[in-house]
Amino acid sequence: LLAIPTQFLRSLLVENRATLPVGVPIILCAKGIEVDSLQTPFDIMRDELPGKYAKYMGALSGPSFAREMGERQPTFVTVCSESPEISERVQHIMSGKDACFRVYTSDDIV
Repeated sequence: LLAIPTQFLRSLLVENRATLPVGVPIILCAKGIEVDSLQTPFDIMRDELPGKYAKYMGALSGPSFAREMGERQPTFVTVCSESPEISERVQHIMSGKDACFRVYTSDDIV
């Protein structure tokens, strides 16, 4: 999971792309728009991690709130990827054993 502010995402990817593992889902949790380029976090990831990482990329979206999760209130999120296999893999890994945290899948990145 990449859970960093969008404004720092590009530099993190550039500095670390040689050390990222291949074959492991790379899932964004960032929201917003990069100020200089007006790109979304997923567009930044596409630009900076081309080729061998492309089929492993995805994004996680809420809404989810720490307080509600801490109180074990029902929380539903969606993992999106252009690869159904990656969405389903992340769904399986992140879904809770009870009904309090549920992950749905989608192929709609935006």
